[in-house]
Parts: sequence; structure tokens; C-alpha cells
Amino acid sequence: NGTYDEDGKYEAYESKEGAIKAFNLGFALEYGVNDFISAAVQWAPGVNLWSERDMIIHPLFPDATANVNGLYDIFAGAKIQVVGTAAPVKSEQIRFAVAPGVKIPLPGADFIAQFDNLMDEKDVTVADPDLHALGLGARLYADYVVTPALFVNLYSEYIYFMERTDVLLEPTSEADEDTSKVDVDYGYSLKVEFEPNYTMDLSETTSLNLGLPVTYSMTPDMKINGETVKDTASSDVAVKPGISLFLKGLMIPTEFKVSFSQPVYGTNTGAAQSVTFQIKNYLKF
Repeated sequence: NGTYDEDGKYEAYESKEGAIKAFNLGFALEYGVNDFISAAVQWAPGVNLWSERDMIIHPLFPDATANVNGLYDIFAGAKIQVVGTAAPVKSEQIRFAVAPGVKIPLPGADFIAQFDNLMDEKDVTVADPDLHALGLGARLYADYVVTPALFVNLYSEYIYFMERTDVLLEPTSEADEDTSKVDVDYGYSLKVEFEPNYTMDLSETTSLNLGLPVTYSMTPDMKINGETVKDTASSDVAVKPGISLFLKGLMIPTEFKVSFSQPVYGTNTGAAQSVTFQIKNYLKF
């Protein structure tokens, strides 16, 4: 319901200024190759199944409604634990892992068709939820085990994105398609997270986990047709408390988790709150 400007000042959205609501569904699959290597495919956030954006898309078509429906991109990679109890470098107190990976772009909105929806005053996808650019990078995980129940996690992710060429960024008429296409260079994205994590055994088969991640994310100024677009760099800091219940005694061990994300500070970014429900199933072959 608000945004941070280029100076970090929070501004609440007034009516029709762009507030966004969305319902999203994501999936992930991880396979343990051996005791210290796993392969993973993560489609999370996944897909916006429903969304609405409170805005007037065009004054000549006031009844057209806006959304940000669509697909997020997929991250695929391998996680290699270098230091840990079962890693090549043995340690009971420190864990360190690296996860090289690739961000695989999925198709974006058909903005020619969305322009036709605007002309008919229908529901219009006004922006893609993700970049849809090929990205290469890695994630780093470092844990310090304070006690068997308490550990502190430091996580980081860096993704460098390849330039997209001849793309449309918003609803465009078929007549203007060729002249509206641009080359877009998003640069990179960087995320750093600090999380204290506490686990409490409720019984031999049930445990409760509490986490309090603090996350910093940033992106640089983007380039369009080779020219830097000023004030498009973004950053944000969010606190994401979460609680999970792990039921290990079930036929398929399952973990249920709920978390809440609260923005604390940002620049050139929306101040988005979110509630996340997560179910993890563990299978052994």
C-alpha cells in the first residue's frame, strides 16, 4: 500500500495510485545427490494466480482494470556443502555451502494482446512480475552453530542478468510494436540475509523452529538501449519472522511453516508486506 522514493521516504498510495494485491503459488524440488551435494529447481515465487493494481491505466478507458499476473522465472542449481559434519572439510560448529545456478527466463505477458484488452476495457496485465532475463550467479550459505538448538545463518545471492533485446515493457498497439521495442540491461541483483534460528524439540518426532531473517536486497540502475536510466536503482530492507512445525513421525515427514515479511526501509521500491504459507515434504529413496 505504499512505496519508498529515491531518498528512502515512505509514501502511502492514495486511491488509484498503484497499490498492488497478489496471490502467488510457488514450487521447489531438491534432490540429495550425496551427503554434501544436492540439486535443486526452485520456481518460487512461481506464478501470480490472481492480482490487482489500483490504478487508472488510461484516462480514455477508465473501466479497464489492471493486474500483474504472470510467471516468475526459475532458479536451477546445485548446492555443495564445503564445511560441515558430512562435508569434505569436517566441522561440528561451522557449516559453509556454495550453490552455483542459473535463472531461467519464462515467457512474459503478450503486451500486444494486453493493449487489445485495454481497448475493450477488460482486465489488463500492465507489467510482468519478473525480469524474464537469463541470469547466472551463485548463492552462499554460512552457518555458525552456537548450541545444538541455536544457529546463526548468513546467506547471500548474486545474479548477473544477460541483456534482453527487442522487448516490450508495457501494453503496446500492434502498429507501434516495432518502434516500442527496446534493449534492456538489468545488470545484477544482490541479496544478503542474516538469520538467527532456534529449534525446540517438542517430542521425539516433533520439533518447533523459530527464525528471524533480516534481508537486504539491491539492484543497480537499469539500461535501456545502452543508456543508463537514472533513479531506477533499488534497495530494500525487510524483517521476515517465521515459525515452523516439523512432524517427523508421519509416513512422509512434513514441515508446515508460516512467515510474515515487513519492509523496514527502501529506495525506489514498493513497500510490500506478505504472508507466506509453506509445506515441505521429505522423501527418502
